[in-house]
Amino acid sequence: MNLEGTKLDDVNLKNASFKNISMDSVIFEDVYFGNAEIRESNIEGMKINGVLVSELFKFYKG
Repeated sequence: MNLEGTKLDDVNLKNASFKNISMDSVIFEDVYFGNAEIRESNIEGMKINGVLVSELFKFYKG
């Protein structure tokens, strides 16, 4: 399935799962991530509110 360029609004994905997905250059805005998990994923270049997630992990790990 190719959803490249798709814009979605007011979508409920509760209990959905995604496997073997490319999220390159995707933007999430005003999203509730309660109880969400990211497993075994490449987070290179991923940002949360403008902060690189890899830098957050470095800070978290101390």
